[in-house]
Amino acid sequence: MKVAVFGTEEWEHQACLRLQPAHEIVCTREPLNRDTVGECLNAEVISPFVNSSLDREVLRHFSELKLIATRSTGYDHIDLSYCRSRGIIVCNVPDYGASTVAGSCPAEWCSWVIAKPLASAPSKVL
Repeated sequence: MKVAVFGTEEWEHQACLRLQPAHEIVCTREPLNRDTVGECLNAEVISPFVNSSLDREVLRHFSELKLIATRSTGYDHIDLSYCRSRGIIVCNVPDYGASTVAGSCPAEWCSWVIAKPLASAPSKVL
């Protein structure tokens, strides 16, 4: 399978290379966007990060594309309607950073409570 991974850090690059020779892997530090779309046009799988922009104009260049595996929770950088129309599967990492966020919430709440000035009117936490 031909896989292109965009916007990689050094540790991600090393992890991707371990998938060879079972898969043909191309890793690049550059995000995927209109300026970098010329790389790996025959990829069956692309794995971007949130700094990539996978709009219709970019995606239409990938004639063999079957799967987009974004390495993020968010997927608003991907044109989902275009992917649906072409039968391209899109998946994300729904719990990415959940334990980090969950761990910091009690600390944030405590510091808010301690720093909150006393007031006679009730306040609303959003």
